[in-house]
Amino acid sequence: MINLFRRYQGKMICCVLVFLTFSGWVRASDYSTSYAVVVSEKTYADPDWKKVADVLIAKHQAHLVIYPKSVDSSLKALQKIMPKYTCFVAKPEEAGFNYIVTIHRFTRTLDADPYCDTLWGVITGYTPKDALRMAEATQPQVVERALISAGMGAERWKESIFLSTSKAGEVGSWNSKAETMTKKIIAGDLTPFWVKSWNEMDPDALITSAHASQKNLEMPFSRGNILCRDGKLFGYVSTKRLLDSKGQPLKTPVAGTFLKLNEPKKPKLHFAVGNCLIGDIPNKNCMALALMGFGKVNQMIAYTVSTWYGKPAWTTLGYWERTAGDQPLNEAFYFCNANTIHQLEQIDPQLPRLNWPVGHRDLTQQHLRKTLQQNLKKPLSRDILGLCHDRDVIAFYGDPSLEIRLSKEAFLKKQWSISLTEKEGIWTATIHAITPQNEPNKSTPPLGIFFPRRLKQIKLISGVALKPIFADNFLLVTHLGPFKANTDYTITFSANDF
Repeated sequence: MINLFRRYQGKMICCVLVFLTFSGWVRASDYSTSYAVVVSEKTYADPDWKKVADVLIAKHQAHLVIYPKSVDSSLKALQKIMPKYTCFVAKPEEAGFNYIVTIHRFTRTLDADPYCDTLWGVITGYTPKDALRMAEATQPQVVERALISAGMGAERWKESIFLSTSKAGEVGSWNSKAETMTKKIIAGDLTPFWVKSWNEMDPDALITSAHASQKNLEMPFSRGNILCRDGKLFGYVSTKRLLDSKGQPLKTPVAGTFLKLNEPKKPKLHFAVGNCLIGDIPNKNCMALALMGFGKVNQMIAYTVSTWYGKPAWTTLGYWERTAGDQPLNEAFYFCNANTIHQLEQIDPQLPRLNWPVGHRDLTQQHLRKTLQQNLKKPLSRDILGLCHDRDVIAFYGDPSLEIRLSKEAFLKKQWSISLTEKEGIWTATIHAITPQNEPNKSTPPLGIFFPRRLKQIKLISGVALKPIFADNFLLVTHLGPFKANTDYTITFSANDF
């Protein structure tokens, strides 16, 4: 039995869903701020974790959905609410690979279209206190200073320190005010450099790639490690690798030189754009919990499996960067997930809804290939396997309504913007091209915008060349270009309110 609690006009209403016969839970004008908190009976019965959910409810005037066992049993309640935002509060033992896959899948089934129907995030923590901090978080709103080990993007920040993933041992820094870039080559282990940068810079954001696991973050070219223990982070200098050639943890004793990481003063964003496994929570002794606890990461995007294709994550980063402060990362993540679904639907309409058994991650990949072979009438291309592999496995941790933007004062200038107006039932989306754009390619991100209220009976009037995709809550532009600089391109459509 699922209990649904709702705050309405200052009162708390409790209903049992199976007896719920009336509709109208969310008025059209409420959609833009509508919010649901989803939590298990077991977790909500724990006073320390109940406090986490209650803080979110008070913060967002949110609906509360309590489910008995599996998180997807909250489906019917969420279909009644249809919230713009959904936050799943979970103890560490509830979270992890299977939990993330389940959330991805069932949040695409709140209505008939194949797209995710709510911006979701997971709040968990090494301790309830860590989760409470994330629930209360309103920062960072703008990130300006980054510690980067993803091989790119140093000049897209006001200040950055980077470790190259293309040239062994190369590190450097960037200052946009002075427009100065410094580079040097470090011989040997890179861990001391990363630790020193963390301690002295106290960055707003971590942008990371290279090898990783649930237990460590490797430096580029496997020259060093950041490890976790007892919910804390520290540097580890050793002559031994901690991962094998396939990125899997080796049974190597943790012994060597340990370097202290200072507990940060500022909240952080962590976008693990190219790391394997670092977003998984197999138990409490893992990097994700240490980063979100000791590391004060309030929002984290990361893979829960080994990554080899990586397109959805890198497209999300590209989307966020190209809007250069206009759109927040939570929206970039949402729209790029929608773009993945759209790309799969273009290949075969059944792919967005085709599911394979989920168990141990290695078996899941075998199930994926077998399911595709049984259901598709075409060869399994790299794009098909890659998009399906990535479809359900990227975790979003933190309050899903927390909007984190790049600084508009950063060196990188935005390439386009989008706005939406409505008059007498006719809507106009205007894409303003700031810089010239060639014909888009596979790496070109989409551009999306949310409707202020849910719409139905949407009919395209003009703008077919931009290949717009409509859902009841958003418009996604999937073909950006070719564009002339300082030129507007429009999409017009008619629609009715729900």
